[in-house]
Amino acid sequence: QYQKSIDDCTKAIELDPELDLAYCTRGDNYDDLGEYYQALDDYNKAIELDPEYADAYHNRSITYRNLGETVLADIDRRKYKELTDSYD
Repeated sequence: QYQKSIDDCTKAIELDPELDLAYCTRGDNYDDLGEYYQALDDYNKAIELDPEYADAYHNRSITYRNLGETVLADIDRRKYKELTDSYD
């Protein structure tokens, strides 16, 4: 199922390279598969497209934690909290 979702996201990105949700979703699938660097690439692209995309920061923090990059994970977790607290 992961590969089908990755393929679907890739097709969506081909149709609309500005579709930040597709990058984030594909990153989620890569993370679930343990392909952390591919996941980071996609989360980075989603954040590049929308610097206020809170879920991309949250998901990237998880990937950083999976890689043992706790400092980077904490930075992204704080950014996520900052973005989501601003909506309260």
